[in-house]
Amino acid sequence: MLLPNAVKPFLLHEESIVRRFASSYLSEGMIYDEDIMPLLIKAYRKEKDLDFRGYIAMHMKDFPQTPETILALDRLSRNVARDRHHFEAALAYADVNLILSSPKKIRLSDSSLSKMLKYRIELTNKNTNELWNEFQEMCLTAKRDYHNFEFNKAKVLCKELCSRKDVPLDKIHDWFNRFSWQDPHFDEVFMCLLAGDLKLVEYTDIILKTLRLDWDYLNEESMYALVKMQSHQVINRIEEIFYDENEYFQDFAISVLEKTKIPKSEDILISLFNKCKDNYTKSLLIFGLCNIFSEKALELGIPLLPDNYETSLDSLEENLFVISVMHGLNPPQLEEWRSIAYKNYNYLKSFKTYL
Repeated sequence: MLLPNAVKPFLLHEESIVRRFASSYLSEGMIYDEDIMPLLIKAYRKEKDLDFRGYIAMHMKDFPQTPETILALDRLSRNVARDRHHFEAALAYADVNLILSSPKKIRLSDSSLSKMLKYRIELTNKNTNELWNEFQEMCLTAKRDYHNFEFNKAKVLCKELCSRKDVPLDKIHDWFNRFSWQDPHFDEVFMCLLAGDLKLVEYTDIILKTLRLDWDYLNEESMYALVKMQSHQVINRIEEIFYDENEYFQDFAISVLEKTKIPKSEDILISLFNKCKDNYTKSLLIFGLCNIFSEKALELGIPLLPDNYETSLDSLEENLFVISVMHGLNPPQLEEWRSIAYKNYNYLKSFKTYL
């Protein structure tokens, strides 16, 4: 597989599809290096295709900013209307201190993003005890009116709370210790936020258990929490119980494996693939290997071409093309895969235009 530092240079690769895959890898892996945003901005300016530019801009909110990138985003938001929402989203979720200390007054035209930035600034002015009480109150509010609850606010509140040196770890541990699966009452969603932001690996089993539930909303938050941990303990535990669990668990557990960008993830995905009998799960596993840019995906994936996998999930040819380019390989099918990759893109582009 390729580790994050090896993937970063591909943000400026000559081929648009390769740049798109690189940005997706870094975003989904929650790689929070400050040197990524300057590369993304360069990639955006380098890109000629408007849809590819939009895809790059979409990921800008997922990475930490610097004083220089704040100014660059502000300029882009004022001058490029097509992707303004993405630039403003990156500003709305940037480090508040960078926003407040910027020599340029940051104004967001999107009212919802402007409100979010204002809310985040308000949070920085509250003490930790106030944040903890507000977080608990949000959990109660979600239980009473889940459909109208603003979960994005809970996420930014949790992030601010967990950034404090005096975060009440004793109360958080008590919450986990008191939790009962006999009477969950929505607590587990908020516990996932805490576990992820604080990297509470000791509660891996509690969070993993949520992956087996038929509730996409909770499954996703559990997955994000586990990915944030980037932990060997998490992925080793997944390997231990994978084939004893249901399809919900397996689907989201594969997502955890492919988004945990450490070499052991590759080993586990390969091991699970070699044991797999189910075509759908096998397809998820091969795409999991593709998503960490594993060279092994070629050896295991080529026998599945052209249609011995779940083709509705993604194009295996396109993925194998990108992996070949990134590893400097030149398999006999390379030009065929490149052609398929760009045909897929052009088809989606024309379909989007038609809609």
